Amino acid sequence: MKLVHQLPGRLRLHLKQELKNYSEVQIEAIARSVPGIYSANCNRFSGSLLLYYDPQQISPGKIRQELNWSFNQHWIFKQRAAAALVALISAAVLEHSYEQLPNHWRKPLLGGSLLLSAALDPKVFTRGFKQLLRLKPTADSLTMVSILAAYLIKQPVTATTVMIMSGISNLIEEITDRRSHSYLENSLKYRGQTVHRLKAGKWQDIPLNQVKQGDLLACYTGEKILVDGQVVNGKASVNEAGITGEFQLAKKRPGDQVFASTVVEQGQLEITATKLGSQTEEAAIYQLLQEAQSNKSELQKTADRLAQQMVGISFTAAGLTYWLQRNLLKAISVLVVDFVCGVKLSSEIAILTAMNHFTQQQVVVKGGRTIENAAMIKEVIFDKTGTLTTGQPTVQKISLAPGVSQPKLLAAVGYGEQHVNHPIGRAIMKLVKRHDIDLETLRLEDEEVLTGYGIIAHNFHGQNVYIGSEKLMKQHAISGFEQQVEL
Repeated sequence: MKLVHQLPGRLRLHLKQELKNYSEVQIEAIARSVPGIYSANCNRFSGSLLLYYDPQQISPGKIRQELNWSFNQHWIFKQRAAAALVALISAAVLEHSYEQLPNHWRKPLLGGSLLLSAALDPKVFTRGFKQLLRLKPTADSLTMVSILAAYLIKQPVTATTVMIMSGISNLIEEITDRRSHSYLENSLKYRGQTVHRLKAGKWQDIPLNQVKQGDLLACYTGEKILVDGQVVNGKASVNEAGITGEFQLAKKRPGDQVFASTVVEQGQLEITATKLGSQTEEAAIYQLLQEAQSNKSELQKTADRLAQQMVGISFTAAGLTYWLQRNLLKAISVLVVDFVCGVKLSSEIAILTAMNHFTQQQVVVKGGRTIENAAMIKEVIFDKTGTLTTGQPTVQKISLAPGVSQPKLLAAVGYGEQHVNHPIGRAIMKLVKRHDIDLETLRLEDEEVLTGYGIIAHNFHGQNVYIGSEKLMKQHAISGFEQQVEL
C-alpha cells in the first residue's frame, strides 16, 4: 500500500497485494469500517483507493495504519476460516470412518486431528493449562478439558466445533475492542500538530511533542489550543464545548486558564504551558473512556460469576458421575458439554458489539453498566443547546417594516451586535458579513448590554438601535414590531 497523493480530507492510495486478495466491494467495505472514513472508491484497473475522511478524527498516517491492520485481520480471518473448515471436514471423516481404520492408524490420526484443532486457537490451551496448574480453573480450562475429553471418547467433530466457536468469540471480541478504542483515540488525540513558541525573542513553529512546561505559546483565531495553560497576554473568545459541553463561548483574559482541545473563535492569546500530554484535561477524559471496558454491567458480572462457578460444578459433576457409574466414558461426556464458555462470552460480545455500534455513530458509551442502566430510564432531561441542537443558530427569515430596506436593517443590527458573544448575535453577524455590509465601529461606551433584555447601541447616525426581547421594546415604548412576528 503506497501513498499517491493527499489533501486535507482526501487521500489516494495505490494497492497491489490487496487487490489480489479482495474484491473492490470488499476493499471499500473494509475502508469504510475505519472510524473517520466516510467514503471509499476502489478502481481495480488503476489499482487506486480514493478515500474521503474527517481530518479532525483521523490523520493520513493513522488511516494507513488502520487499513493495514484491517486487511491483515481479514486475511487472518480467511486463513482461520479455511483452517477451521479443513479441521472440521477431517474430523468428520475421521469420526465416520474410525472403526474401519487399521488399529495402528487410529491413534496417530486422532492425535493429528487434536493438534489441528488446538492450532485453531492455541491461547485457549495455554491459558487453560496455566490456570489448572494454579488450581484455579477458568472457562478456558474447562474448554481445554472438554476438547481433550471429546477426543478420548472419539468425538473429534464435537471437539473441533467447540474450538471453532471459542476462536470466533475471541476474534470478535478482539476486533470489536480494537475498533472501539481506535475510534476514541482518533476522536480525542492529535498527532503531528505544531504550535507557535516564543524562544530567544522569536516566534517559531515547532512540533507539539517538543513543547515543555513553562514555554510561552501563541494561539490565533481559528486555531486549536493543544496544551493546558494560563493566559499571560491577549483577549479571546474560546469554544470549550469539547471539554465542558457548554456552547457559550468563554471570554479569556490574562490570568485565566485554557484547556487542550478548545478552539480560539475570535482574538489571540499568549499562554504559558502548564500541563502537557497525559497531564491535560483532554487526556484525563481520554483515560476515563479507555477504562470503559472495565466498567462492566451487572449482567456481565453475573455471567462471569456464574461461569466461574460452573467450572467447578462441571468438574464436580464429572467426578460424581464416575463415582456413581464407575464409567469413565460417561464421566468424560459430562465435561464435553461445555456450556460455560457460551455463558461468559455471550454477555461480553453483546456488550462490546453494542459499544462498537455506538462509537461508529459518534456516541461514546462509558461501559456495559451504562448500556444496562439505559433500559431502566423512564425520563430524560436534556441540555438543549449543543445536545438537541448544534449550538449554532442561523437566521431563517428577515421581516421588514414598511419603509425599511434590508441593507439598512442589517447595517443597524450589525452595528449593535458586533461585540456580542451570544450564539444568536454570532448568527446575525454571519448574515451581515455574508451580505458584505460596511459597519460603523461601535465604541464600548456606546454599548449598553441589558441582561435578559438585549442591547442598546447608541450614536448610530445620531440614533439608538434597540435589539432584544419584546420586554425591551415595551420598556422603551417601541411599537409596530408585533405585526412582523410569526407565532
